[in-house]
Amino acid sequence: MKSKQLILPLMALVVVSVLAGGYYMYTSQIYDEALPGTFTLSIYYAGLKDNRTLDIKVTGQENLFDIMNSNLDIEYETYTGLGHLVTGIDRVVSNVNISNYYWIFYVNGVKSNVGADLVIPAEGDIIQWNYEPFSP
Repeated sequence: MKSKQLILPLMALVVVSVLAGGYYMYTSQIYDEALPGTFTLSIYYAGLKDNRTLDIKVTGQENLFDIMNSNLDIEYETYTGLGHLVTGIDRVVSNVNISNYYWIFYVNGVKSNVGADLVIPAEGDIIQWNYEPFSP
């Protein structure tokens, strides 16, 4: 009977260990791929402001969120375990200035599926933030 009582906690421990190991490997791959140099950061405001393009020098250590926080007026929300969600850039705010429009970013033309604090821009990267309609 005791062995059956131990199986569930043991299985839970194995699942948590596998998930933690996978998360570590995934995030370490993101951080290890950056090269120092200059990347391009473009911001498209859906006609509410003039678009901006910045060429930013990086060491390969800084994440996109910290770079943006140093160079732009950003607003954000923090979610435990998920990181920072950028909700506003230069006073253009998600779902406020235009209904159902949100800030979405792309890295080298590909929509990001991680938060800005998990992206380390590298030499030659093109990162584009679009204020665009949300579509799941």
